[in-house]
Formats: sequence, structure tokens, C-alpha cells
Amino acid sequence: MITNGTLQRFKREPSLFSTFDDIFGKNLFFDDVNLNSSSYTYENNDSGGLLTVNAVGHDPENIDIEVTPKYLKINSSKPPGASNLVGDLNYTFTLNGKYSTDDIKAEFEHGLIKIKFGLQEEYKPKKLKLKY
Repeated sequence: MITNGTLQRFKREPSLFSTFDDIFGKNLFFDDVNLNSSSYTYENNDSGGLLTVNAVGHDPENIDIEVTPKYLKINSSKPPGASNLVGDLNYTFTLNGKYSTDDIKAEFEHGLIKIKFGLQEEYKPKKLKLKY
């Protein structure tokens, strides 16, 4: 289902940490933070899928979610006064045709956006009875 997802890369601002880095000539504390690799997960099951997006630090009222049969977009600007670890959310996920856009539910809980996708009827598993 997911073929592309991006979260803007954040560069830390000069701080006491970067002063130590300058003195010792290496990064002692942490590299530039790239939240992209751990910012979303996707799980499949027989009834559909679950996309979970890390949106810690964002106000759910300011998160825009747009869905079409071809894509799902999630956008939110970094809130004023938010931590330097919070960046803009800018995701575009390409949807394949097996998910029903009529059967999508989204919720925000503990800083996570959870989007549940239902399968189109023709992709739902069917039970077969064995003859014996």
C-alpha cells in the first residue's frame, strides 16, 4: 500500500551540544535527526490495514488528511513553540486499488494518527469448506 512517505528532515540548531562537537571534532550526542525511518508503520490483516503516523507535538485540529482512490496525504506545520524534535508533517502515500476509500477511519491518540483501511469486497478473504 505504501510506496512513498516523507517527513521533512530537521537540522538541530546551534547549542551546547554543537559546542562540544566543535571542541572534540565529532558528534558526541546525536546526529541530525531524521524521523523519516521511524515516523510511520503499516500493518496488513485480513480485513484491511492500519497506518500509524507519529504526530507527537502536533495539534490534531491542525492536521489535514486528504484521501482519494489513488493517494492519502497528511500535512501539518510545526506548531509555534514546539520542540526542535518536532518537524512539519508532509506525507503522501500511494494507495493501490484493493483498499476501500469509503471505509477509512482516522483517529488521533497519544500523539499518533491511526488510519484504518478496509478492503474492497473482491479482496476480502473468503472461507472455503472442505468436502470430505
